[in-house]
Amino acid sequence: MDLSKVKQLTDWLKSTSKEKASISARIRVVDEISLGRCITTDEAVKKNELLLSVPNQFLLNYTTVLQHLSYSNNGIDQFLRKRILQFNNRVYATNADEITFLYSKLDCEKLLSLTSHQLLTLFICLERKRHESSFWYPLFSCFPELNEYKAIPMTWNLKIASEHHVKLFGLLPRSVLNHAKSQSNQFYSDIETIGSVLKEQDVILTESEYLWAWLAINTRCLYYKLPKYLPITEKTESEASNITLVPFVDFINHRCDESNCLARVSKSGYEVLATGNISIGTHLWFTYGPHNDEFLQSEYGFSTSKMTEKTWDYTSFNRYNTIDLSPIITKLLCSTTKKKIYTWLKQTRYYDDYTLGVENISSTKDGKVKISVKPSYRTRIALASLTERNEDFYYDSSQDNIECPPNLRKFYEGFNDGEYYKKTEAVLLDKILAKIKQEIGLKLEALSKLDTAGSVEHVAVENLLSNQKFLLNSFD
Repeated sequence: MDLSKVKQLTDWLKSTSKEKASISARIRVVDEISLGRCITTDEAVKKNELLLSVPNQFLLNYTTVLQHLSYSNNGIDQFLRKRILQFNNRVYATNADEITFLYSKLDCEKLLSLTSHQLLTLFICLERKRHESSFWYPLFSCFPELNEYKAIPMTWNLKIASEHHVKLFGLLPRSVLNHAKSQSNQFYSDIETIGSVLKEQDVILTESEYLWAWLAINTRCLYYKLPKYLPITEKTESEASNITLVPFVDFINHRCDESNCLARVSKSGYEVLATGNISIGTHLWFTYGPHNDEFLQSEYGFSTSKMTEKTWDYTSFNRYNTIDLSPIITKLLCSTTKKKIYTWLKQTRYYDDYTLGVENISSTKDGKVKISVKPSYRTRIALASLTERNEDFYYDSSQDNIECPPNLRKFYEGFNDGEYYKKTEAVLLDKILAKIKQEIGLKLEALSKLDTAGSVEHVAVENLLSNQKFLLNSFD
């Protein structure tokens, strides 16, 4: 990335508002091959030191978008005036142009029915057409280009995807395939909804325009609780709309382990503080939480496990990586001969989400990672139920539910560790894992025959499949 754009962003944050952003002189943005854009320390930082403070005016979220729209849209202006005491719609206005006119014509009710992701996508796409005249131009100019998102699998499942992307998409682990399909379905659903709002004004955006904005939001947003006066907060999916874009803060990278800084919302805006002493030359990190490489690759376009190039031994491995056993086990449970078992698992909330995951992780003297893996507890319950006869599950009219056999009840309620089921569990699990191992092997073989070797997309697929293979080979 052209770091002059970062200077432009910094100048914008510090010179536009009476409430200027505060950016510590101890930190700076760098662009590294392995980590991309990130923030590092030029000097040592002390615990609880304020590193960044970005005023509300520079946050891009549902409320600030509405405030900008209210400058030209009477419906939005009246909506906000009814719900905010001493509402002031004076914003950093752009000189009147065709976008201003378009904003004035947009249907207020339809705008307020959009989710945060949809509203932000609409706004960013239209503001981008203003180029340098948009107040938000310094922020948008720091967003990645569309081709920088090519390691995100959902982009291989779109109408604009190339032939080699389609081939690579089919070789992803099944769980990643399902996640990416869900994402692409959501993308098309979102742009159809946005398109219906813009179509009334004869505005048509391309899929690439939508995708650039949609992915920027999806990969860079932070948590931000929306005010309750917004209609979106009354919807069941409202939690997903509690997001904001925060200039400069979005350069901070994430990892699964402990973070060294903390983001928090204040009355004046968004702040980032050091959670401990940070030495010079250290990257700032937020914590993603317990996410595996499949999720990180699908949502953000990277994974955290690392292998040596020559021996393909792991030097680091994401402890949250799992193998999804659900498709095979749920298929067994959905058999008509397992109807009571299926009902019991649904009733006890032990249906679906079956995985094989890391139990212990260690390193050898030469730095190679070793892991031991085991099925999750809910997986063991499902496998145990499959070894029981369907007719031994019975309906208890007094409780109005299905009861399980005594041995399974003792295991399910934690009175033992399921020793009674371990032999049959092992047999079932071996058969299931053999199917998955065969599938992974065939996909790796097919991948090796493609002419995409070395591309970030190829490497992403290879890494995800290798993770699965490593987990399978580590199971005793």
